[in-house]
Amino acid sequence: MWQPKCLILVAVSLSVLACTAAGDGGGRSLVTAVTKDATTSLYTIPVKSGRPLVLDLSGPIVWSTCDDGAPHDTLECNNIDCMCAHRFHPPSCPHTGYGMPDVHNPYRCKCTPHPHNSVSGDTASGDMTRGLPVGAVGVAGLARSSFQAFPAQVAGTQGVANSFALCLSSSPGNGVAIFGGGPLFVLGQPISEMLGSNTHLRKYKDSPGYYIMASKGITMDGAMECWGAAALRVPFPAASPFELCYNNSKLPQKRFGFFVLRISLMLDGGTSWPVFGMNSVVRLNRGTPCLAFVEMKAGNKAGYGDGAAPAVVIGSFQMENMLLVIDEEKQTLGFTTGQHLNNGLSCGHFNFTMPA
Repeated sequence: MWQPKCLILVAVSLSVLACTAAGDGGGRSLVTAVTKDATTSLYTIPVKSGRPLVLDLSGPIVWSTCDDGAPHDTLECNNIDCMCAHRFHPPSCPHTGYGMPDVHNPYRCKCTPHPHNSVSGDTASGDMTRGLPVGAVGVAGLARSSFQAFPAQVAGTQGVANSFALCLSSSPGNGVAIFGGGPLFVLGQPISEMLGSNTHLRKYKDSPGYYIMASKGITMDGAMECWGAAALRVPFPAASPFELCYNNSKLPQKRFGFFVLRISLMLDGGTSWPVFGMNSVVRLNRGTPCLAFVEMKAGNKAGYGDGAAPAVVIGSFQMENMLLVIDEEKQTLGFTTGQHLNNGLSCGHFNFTMPA
């Protein structure tokens, strides 16, 4: 077990995008399929007239490309919504006014939020869909936001709780996202009973992302023999961007991925975030298995602001086949710890033909 001298700040970050759906205030949760793109490994939801938006757990707003010829909505120039949307300033984005006056009405303005493509690094310039899955028309931000992020918009329009459940599938089958709370059931079992752990969400400086504290350090469960002595002794060329890869024929597999040590982030309150073989070792082209972690270099920290970079970023690969429930109102993160896998449940098994 590794025991740090200081606390570890962990950001739950997911570079995937989604789209909005206008509700009628009926108080019904929004249930939508989440599709993994085979080329980019990003996740999308088809909520903008059937066209996909990419899900982004660190994104504070929802944005999409404009239809040709579509008029731009205008607001009063001092509108609080516009001011709030303008507060988010991505890297390298200059501070400008809240909006541009409408040529037909000087008392109304076109709001100027700052759409950001975290994949390409573009900010409201050039092709904003560059690097996104083919057909994706924008990004659905899931981060903290008073009313610009996707969960907050669903909560406001549908009259539901500002919370969402996310289950990403590692297979070609669809995962699921549920916005607005429950009660929700899987095979007759309440989702709340499937959540083996719950931890407090934290804020860090001005970042809109979700943070959790690994106050007890990181553990590696089991004996070193689990990695396989042969696999450790046989060198294998690394495959970019990963630095540690293994000989596929020397690394055994089991039901839930490669037979490797389970990594656990020891969180506040005595809970732990488990990382099983299916979430710690990724199979690349030609079957090469690599440890699915990348060191955050100094140049990769710009998006977090000066000194705001977390110690560890949990990516979408580490979230696959886990049920996550983020409750913005209670400021909690709930997640499954693997028991659902023993019961044969995975994120690709959600039945969209039955009511949630």
